[in-house]
Amino acid sequence: MQHQGTHFPDEPEKNVPNVVIVSKDTSVRIKAGAMNVPAQDYKRDKTSLFQKYGSILKEEDYNNGIQSVRYQCQADDIYRLWSDGLRCSIRGNRDLNGISPKNLGQVCAMDALTCPEISVVALTGKAGSGKTLLALAAALHQMTKKGGPLYDKAMVARPPVPMNGYDLGFLPGDLLEKIDPWMQPIYDNLEVLYKTPKDIDENRHFGKREYKSYQYLLDKGFLEIGNLTYIRGRSLPGRYIIIDEAQNLRPLDVKTLVTRLGEGSKIVFTGDMGQIDTPYLDAESNGLAYLIARLINEEDFCYLNLEKSARSTLADRMAVLL
Repeated sequence: MQHQGTHFPDEPEKNVPNVVIVSKDTSVRIKAGAMNVPAQDYKRDKTSLFQKYGSILKEEDYNNGIQSVRYQCQADDIYRLWSDGLRCSIRGNRDLNGISPKNLGQVCAMDALTCPEISVVALTGKAGSGKTLLALAAALHQMTKKGGPLYDKAMVARPPVPMNGYDLGFLPGDLLEKIDPWMQPIYDNLEVLYKTPKDIDENRHFGKREYKSYQYLLDKGFLEIGNLTYIRGRSLPGRYIIIDEAQNLRPLDVKTLVTRLGEGSKIVFTGDMGQIDTPYLDAESNGLAYLIARLINEEDFCYLNLEKSARSTLADRMAVLL
């Protein structure tokens, strides 16, 4: 029996279409390029709407036809703009748990974070712009209001994604001990908020009970450290939910989180499109960009991009140079 081998022609037939490898794996595309095989990223899931919106409108600007909440600065006045044309003047000198805004972006972010009519907030910005700190300050402020808390408890969570793949592997301990290393940035911000002892009573009103750290809120169940791994199937009514580093989430993850919201809940997503540690996501395909694109025309949604860093002059300069 004669062996029939595979024949590779020197030149491809003209009626055979070109083959292109489509992959989200960068290494696959590099290997394909080395073998002279065309390769490209999957583009169907990409969106760049977050680059178009998120800024504060100037006096001569218009609303760009979107329905979500926006902010406008006119001379010394700042307004919250609703889809029906209603304009609400907002305060620029407010204080949340001892935190005062350092720039115009933070003024608008504080208003969006504390406005009960806005159910979903997305905050983006470079490192040190105050996204997480402002969100935590707003959550704790609304849980300890003198007129009564707006939410039953606050919940904070972050995706357990290691920086650039530097994973330490298995972590010992129970569930809270395993996620504790991922939550250290949250604890750092909480320590900033509670450097000075506060007074609070059992009903979360400022009163006789004195505590010196956020541990009191954790012990009493007013503040919950969430675990995104096991959140599917939960229902979360009356919560102020903060999802930090949301740029490391997939679009399906964001959908799962938003659909957990019950009556009287608010959710805040914070993230930096320039700091993505998930290998198959980029600035235009991550869950935070997907959320902004899908909700940009929803009346109870607000997206703000904080352009200025408030951490330090050095951090601001390094975020630009490196």
